[in-house]
Amino acid sequence: MKIVFLALSALSFVTLFSCNTHEAANNQSQSPELKEDSLFASVMVVHDDVMPKMADLNRIKRNLKKWVETNETHPSVEEVKLAIAAINSAEMGMMDWMKGISAHRPETMRKAGEEHSSILNALNNELQAIEKVRDDMMNSLSRGVELQKSIGSLDDGSSQ
Repeated sequence: MKIVFLALSALSFVTLFSCNTHEAANNQSQSPELKEDSLFASVMVVHDDVMPKMADLNRIKRNLKKWVETNETHPSVEEVKLAIAAINSAEMGMMDWMKGISAHRPETMRKAGEEHSSILNALNNELQAIEKVRDDMMNSLSRGVELQKSIGSLDDGSSQ
């Protein structure tokens, strides 16, 4: 039994090591354009994952605004207004990011004569930026949903 375990462990180690070596070799042999395009694709995956949440943010914001309008003297109004402001900020972050991304497409930067290292740097910055947008959107969405539940707003926008 120990021999089988040792053999399987050794085989797993060899397989893992050979896969990592092969992957590293592939990364080193990728053309600069392929590396740039791959990084840009990673940026867009984050965008594409979070973009559908814009509709959810909008719905939650409408519900919270409606609640504020009908509960102006409620002790939670300021907290709800802060959540609405956070949603607005998250939405604006996405809109601003989308306005600027076209200038940071790899093909656009290559046509402008940008060097490979400059393109990678710009794309890494875009990845960090869209990850921040994602985090802001998800945090404000989560907070909005929590508040909506605690104040009794319904998904259809009516309030109690």
